[in-house]
Parts: sequence; structure tokens; C-alpha cells
Amino acid sequence: MVLIKEFGVNMFEQNRPWGKDQSGAENQTNRFDWPKHEEDQIRAESAREEYRNPISGYIWAIIVNAGLLYVFNNLLAWKVPYLASNFIASLWILNISIGAVIFANLLFIIYDAGWFKYLLKIILNGINFTFIYTLYTTFPFDFSGLSRDLPTIIKYGLIVSMAVTGLAILVQIFRLLTNNTEDY
Repeated sequence: MVLIKEFGVNMFEQNRPWGKDQSGAENQTNRFDWPKHEEDQIRAESAREEYRNPISGYIWAIIVNAGLLYVFNNLLAWKVPYLASNFIASLWILNISIGAVIFANLLFIIYDAGWFKYLLKIILNGINFTFIYTLYTTFPFDFSGLSRDLPTIIKYGLIVSMAVTGLAILVQIFRLLTNNTEDY
């Protein structure tokens, strides 16, 4: 089927890495690995380079977490409603958790191999599990003016968060031990 011909060559069969080449032989190259235009190739190379060099993402994570550290340490001074005075009982582990994320991102700027990321994520998730457990046990919230079911719902949410965090730790340990860290 010839739809468009330019200079005697069918536009649908010219130098494509899939289908039939000009000699009629079947070409087995994967069509999704081959950019069709030079602009697409430049964009693909730029995206690959950005994926390989995520330093700006680490820097943004450090900045955002430093801001969160400031906000969480001033919540009681700002007299945030629904926050009980025993919030201080869970603030120490929150500070450790955010500080550890900042430190991990600093380390990722220096060295970001897949196995290293999994190792640090296991540690960070362990700290996050401890934070969620501390929130569950101290429950520094006061919802007396709202629905009486809200504390129960939030406690169930914290239990689910602990379960998901524990599962994430197990998956990351498995992937680290099986050397399945290619996605980084």
C-alpha cells in the first residue's frame, strides 16, 4: 500500500527500525527504543541525563524538610487548634526523622548507588515506623469539638501506616538482599 511517495521511496518504509526495510527483509529492532526525530532524541537524552543526575531533587528535598522541621517545631507556639500539649512527647522522634531524611539526602548527593539508597531507606522507614508508633501511643491530638469518631479513625489510620511502613521495610530488605536495585 503506497500512500505517499517522495523521491521514489514510500514514506512509511524509509529507514524505519521496524517493519520491512527497503530490501523487503523484516527488521526486528524495537520501535520504542528508537527516536523518530532528532528533537525526540535530544529530549530523550536530556531526560535520561536528568534521571541519572538527580542532585537537584536531593537539594529540594533538603530545603523542604528543613522548612518542615521549622514548622513542626513551632506548632505549639502558634497555638494550632486540635494539637494537645503532649505533642512535645512525639516531637523528638519527628525531629530525628526529618533530620535523618535531610542527612540521607546529603549523602545521596555524594553517593547514590541503588544498594546504598535501599539501605538508607530501610533505616529511614525504621525511624518513620517509630515516629508513627509514638504518635499512636501518645496521640497528641484533641478533637473534643469535632466528631467523637475522628480519634478512632485517625488511630486506625496510624495502624495502617505502621503496617504499610513495615511492609515497605520488608520489601526493601528483600530487594537489597537479592541485589534487585536496578531502578535507581
